[in-house]
Amino acid sequence: MAVTRSNLTKAMAKDLYIYTMESYNAEKIVYPEFWETGESSSEFEQYTSAMGPGTLEEVEEAQTLPQVTASEGFTVYIANRKIGQRLKISKEAVEDNQKIKEFLKVWAKGWGEAIAVTKAKKHANVFLYGAYTAGYDVFNNATPSNTPSYGNLCYDTKPLFTASGNDRTAKHGGTYYNFKTTFNFGSQNLQTLVQLMTQTNAYNEAGVEVSIMPDVFYCRLYSDVWYAAKRLFESEGDINNTGGAAGTSNVWRGMFRVIGDRFFTDSDAWVLIQSKKGLMSLNRISPETDFYEDEDNDCFVAKVRARYGCAPTNFRYMVAANLPQS
Repeated sequence: MAVTRSNLTKAMAKDLYIYTMESYNAEKIVYPEFWETGESSSEFEQYTSAMGPGTLEEVEEAQTLPQVTASEGFTVYIANRKIGQRLKISKEAVEDNQKIKEFLKVWAKGWGEAIAVTKAKKHANVFLYGAYTAGYDVFNNATPSNTPSYGNLCYDTKPLFTASGNDRTAKHGGTYYNFKTTFNFGSQNLQTLVQLMTQTNAYNEAGVEVSIMPDVFYCRLYSDVWYAAKRLFESEGDINNTGGAAGTSNVWRGMFRVIGDRFFTDSDAWVLIQSKKGLMSLNRISPETDFYEDEDNDCFVAKVRARYGCAPTNFRYMVAANLPQS
């Protein structure tokens, strides 16, 4: 009986999709837990922050309200990247292989996992290479019709994480940094970075004080830092109380959710983050699969593709320590 489009390729395409999505959705990925997520419908997305009105002045009764001029902050571009793969199979292999469905099922599951992992690694690289002073291509959001002026850096032509001496300048003229080069994890260093984030850096582009409350501790999964953070944030007593009174309470308990990422491969680095702030992850095209006939080459082709984008949109909602700068 002849193999036709209707009784083979459509069925195979459907099976590929089902098995790919099952594996894609089953893969344990952590970045959606603290990245803001959204849908995209174009080649790239553009975000421009309004600087806000600043503080308001008191006005006497019957007096005219003061007039201000609206201004904009920095513009962030997020390009939608495409990933995919094709598998070409001879017609004879399909016609003669009685287990072709099982063979394609294995490939489809592998594709689902591979897409999830590829996206997860890209999101982790935002942190791994976030302190590179020369930038890194994970921050390059150029597309065929749009080339951001900041290249391989962040929206303000600085790395995501800048150390003191390489401070970034906000629109209102204030300068800020959010990175410590050699700063091992411990309660005192943690306190320093929390204060840097919630006090020193807690001003928007207009110079108005804003509320920033970090709630995620991000590091390499099962690293020494991960274990130390779990002990500190989940212990009832103060684990660093070496000579103080017995029963001293742990002020850090429950303050942070420890998120270990197997794709964040720096074993001594750590990042404090306010979840769902300053990081945007876009879904443009969820995994698509197809199975079709390539008549010119007398073959069948299985195909998968997806599109997505990710980028930091505001440095204020994260601080980091111990990342490489080149």
